[in-house]
Amino acid sequence: MRTDDSRAPPSISALRFTESVYDQIRNTIGRLPAETGGVLGGNRETGLVTHYHFDNHAKRSAVTYSPDVEYLNSELFPKQWNPFNIHLLGFVHSHPGMLSRPSGGDLVYAERILRAIPELKRLYLPIVIPGRDEWLFPFAMERSFSVHPIECWVAGRFLNSTAPRTIRPAPRRVAPPRSTRSMSPAKRCASMTRRRTWTSSACRCRSTTRCPSN
Repeated sequence: MRTDDSRAPPSISALRFTESVYDQIRNTIGRLPAETGGVLGGNRETGLVTHYHFDNHAKRSAVTYSPDVEYLNSELFPKQWNPFNIHLLGFVHSHPGMLSRPSGGDLVYAERILRAIPELKRLYLPIVIPGRDEWLFPFAMERSFSVHPIECWVAGRFLNSTAPRTIRPAPRRVAPPRSTRSMSPAKRCASMTRRRTWTSSACRCRSTTRCPSN
């Protein structure tokens, strides 16, 4: 991933990792199949992510990831993190394909966390796409529950990683079957009504109930 050392210092909402945390994420989530994840911890006053827990026992499938909340709430947070001023800052997990932003399910889960932890200023939600050169896409949910892409810094270096726009596929056009091209408009309409595969913009039939052109 490319870096840029010439930028201004990171904004207060930027996602900032220590070198160690960044390397741990890259060597676990970044190299494993999609829908693996982990927890980001650190100091809520500075916002610096200093700790990372890879979620070995998460519930996951090829298209879903659910953190092991029982372990997090009974062991990690109360016994290993919170007593040492290490607190939850966010969750990082991977998506398949090109889905480089939080899903609808991710946002519902994030909103629940913010409602449950009033002292959390924002929840970091970086998304990983394994196997890509540009593999980390940083997002955050604010207390207003709005979600937006943010800057990402590692040990004072800016990572030139910007979440791309969502690309929507073009509408599919289905050509009429060859057998109907020589038909009159009325016969073509009747044929297409039976097939339900194509809409004729040139239809001149008088049917308003069955004609797919109306």
